[in-house]
Amino acid sequence: MASFVFISCEKSTGALGLDLVLEDKVIIGVKRNIPIKSYSTQFDSVLSTNPRFVMAGHIQDFEFGSSDYSFVSQFLLEGPQPDFGVRPVVDSVKLFVPFGGHYGDTNVISTMKVFELADDISADSNFYSNVKFNVSDQVSEKTFFPEPNSNHLFISGSSVPALEMEVDTAWASQTIVQASTTNPEDFVDNEAFVKYMYGLHFSTGGTGDAALYFDLANFNSVVRIYYREHPDSTSGLSFDLESGGATAVNTVEYDYSTAAFDLDNQDTTNGEIETYVQTMGGVATVLNFDALKTYKDSNFLVNKAELVFRMSPGTGAELAPSDRLLLLEAKSTQNVFVKDFISNPLFDGTKETDALRETKYTFNITRLIHDYLNSEDVINDLIVIPTGNSASANRLVLGGNENVFIPFEFNIYFSRTK
Repeated sequence: MASFVFISCEKSTGALGLDLVLEDKVIIGVKRNIPIKSYSTQFDSVLSTNPRFVMAGHIQDFEFGSSDYSFVSQFLLEGPQPDFGVRPVVDSVKLFVPFGGHYGDTNVISTMKVFELADDISADSNFYSNVKFNVSDQVSEKTFFPEPNSNHLFISGSSVPALEMEVDTAWASQTIVQASTTNPEDFVDNEAFVKYMYGLHFSTGGTGDAALYFDLANFNSVVRIYYREHPDSTSGLSFDLESGGATAVNTVEYDYSTAAFDLDNQDTTNGEIETYVQTMGGVATVLNFDALKTYKDSNFLVNKAELVFRMSPGTGAELAPSDRLLLLEAKSTQNVFVKDFISNPLFDGTKETDALRETKYTFNITRLIHDYLNSEDVINDLIVIPTGNSASANRLVLGGNENVFIPFEFNIYFSRTK
């Protein structure tokens, strides 16, 4: 017969009358209050090179303030040593970037601006979300209502949602077409080309109210140059700069001056009523386990230890919550996944919505807590972050340990032999 003690961070209700000693000498015990504190902090920047989707856009909301997303990407030659003819004439240039989705309100008008990138990104594959890139000439601009679900028919016959923009013909003529003749050494292959033309920078400059996701791996992601081989030619040709296989980086700038929280004044002593999590190196929730030190070396056998987070009602109305959260252990040298993430098949952290429409996330961290109590010398803080940390704009408000209605819970079931 198994016997357990239930411990949570809710207010103590006193003894439950379970102080029974069974024949196997296992004490059931009483319900105890272990006050695990939760509050918010600025998370470190995240590695954002070559994400699944790149992002550009702006989101302004009451809880998190302002978020401005942008990205840079190289574009590669359709083929080496292009031959545009004797006296080529550029008739038009178009940029196509297929959508990969969105996060936020697409009913607000947005202005996308594209600049030539002034920083070489070919030599470093480890760019982070807080990096700032220099730009030079503006090559395109478009004001539009985002339509990430409206298909665009390409000349290839494929039909996918895409943003289409007009590109400055003078820029393309000078930078690509004429330069292929005047400095052909920069066009012998893509390794030489990306050292000549670093790429493009995409930003909405604080306009709109959505983060727009783009799929640069789609073969329809191109800068297409329409040209004639000489002024008298009547036949048109095209040449593409392609993004597939090129280096891309997501970046973000946060402004929390209008946010519902103040990161400089978090109550780390008692914990907070609400805590916050956000992708792209934004805000994270911290769990302080110092209260566990009282129970160290007590010969506890931890049968189960779990964390339960509840989403604040209404926060997912327009900005959908993350499908899954992750737990990191804040060690002195770096943040690492908690050991249960790898070894515990019941670790979870997936979003659940019950019959009362309450959204919660539950983690099973039995091994971690057992080791904290019985073998580890140091008890570290834990950090809660969303999945898709470098390729999405998700954010979420959680109930903190001081929340009366949707409290964060730390539940531990343990047994101890006399």
